[in-house]
Amino acid sequence: MAEDVFAGPPSYSRPKYGGVITSQKTFHVGTVNPGLAGATFSDDVPLQSGVRLNPELATGEQIFVGSDAGVTLGNAYELDGELFIDVDNLNKVFTCATATGSTFTFIAS
Repeated sequence: MAEDVFAGPPSYSRPKYGGVITSQKTFHVGTVNPGLAGATFSDDVPLQSGVRLNPELATGEQIFVGSDAGVTLGNAYELDGELFIDVDNLNKVFTCATATGSTFTFIAS
């Protein structure tokens, strides 16, 4: 059986699109309890790839994602499963929930 062998520079220096390095040396993780009003859940955190959100919902809870502080259940995307957002800064992602105690985890790079 053939074996996969990687020969070359470390993977974090692998260029993809137009010679731009897209693999990351570091990443950010966390757990968030979104409030009832729309708000970003992070300070200024520049990203190269984006953020993956994963809700941990109890029965009846809903979490919504949008692009500004005006995010509400009427104008946002419902986070009802894992979601990846291609964004250049974590502070551009806003969330709100229909109940206190709702949580989601994230990983960003």
